[in-house]
Amino acid sequence: MYIRWIENSLTDKSKFDVLVAVIDDLIEGFITLIKKSETVVEISLLAVSQESRGKGIGKQLIVESISRSKEAGLDEIRVTTQLDNIPAMSLYKSANFKIIESINIYHLWNL
Repeated sequence: MYIRWIENSLTDKSKFDVLVAVIDDLIEGFITLIKKSETVVEISLLAVSQESRGKGIGKQLIVESISRSKEAGLDEIRVTTQLDNIPAMSLYKSANFKIIESINIYHLWNL
């Protein structure tokens, strides 16, 4: 499922940018951005390797994404995550993201 999510994010026709953090020839993190409208870009995926978490890589990817979005004339960047994903929520809060909507999504499985 995650591999398909990454593939879709990288090949999406509305893809705006992909940033990759490389350290010592190893990919340690990446972020994919999708243009949602003439003024809005959305973080589609953000991942940092387990070994590199807590080293500021995610924050650097977000900061660079904001900078590139502004340079392209996009004035809003959004992301969707789960409230109980504490590491993600902390990261986005540290980058001055604000919660604008909270909804519950339920998945029903036919077993």
